[in-house]
Amino acid sequence: MAKGGVIVAILCLLVLCGKRAEATDKTIVFYMHDIVSGSNQTAKPVVPDGTTNNLAFGAITVIDDLLTQSADPSSSVVGRGQGMYITAAQDSSTLLLVFTAVLTSPEYNSSTISLQGADKLMQAQRDIPVLGGTGMFNFAQGYATMETASLSGFNAVLKFTVFLRY
Repeated sequence: MAKGGVIVAILCLLVLCGKRAEATDKTIVFYMHDIVSGSNQTAKPVVPDGTTNNLAFGAITVIDDLLTQSADPSSSVVGRGQGMYITAAQDSSTLLLVFTAVLTSPEYNSSTISLQGADKLMQAQRDIPVLGGTGMFNFAQGYATMETASLSGFNAVLKFTVFLRY
C-alpha cells in the first residue's frame, strides 16, 4: 500500500474508533401565522404574477410568517418562518413547503431550523423533514408534525411540533 493510502487508512480508523459526541434531543412547538390577505400580509403569491389564488397549480408564494408560542398572534414571538411554498399537485392538494424557522427568542439565540417537504393539505397531521440548522441546532436532524390550528379563507395558523436531534 502506498504511503498516502496508509495515512488515509489510519485516519479512517481514528475516526471510527474515536469517541462520538452525544446527541441532544429537543422538541419545540411553535405556531406559524400565514396571512395571504388583509393589511398585515405575510405571504405573497409571486407566480403566476398578479394571482390572488396561492393554491393554483404552479403558484409560488413567498413567506415571512410570524412564529409564536401559541395560536394567538399576540402571544410571545419566537421568530419568523421565511421561505416559500409551491402548489405541487395539479388538484391543489399538496404544497412543497421550504422554509427556515429563524428563531429570535433569547432561548434560541438566533438559531435556525430548516424544513422542507410535502404539505398534504387534506391530512389533519402531516410530517416534513428537518434538513439542518444553525447556531445551537448545527447539524440538526428530525422532523416536524404540522397541524392546521385555524383557517380563514387562505389565511392559516399552523401548529408545528418539531422533533430535533443535534
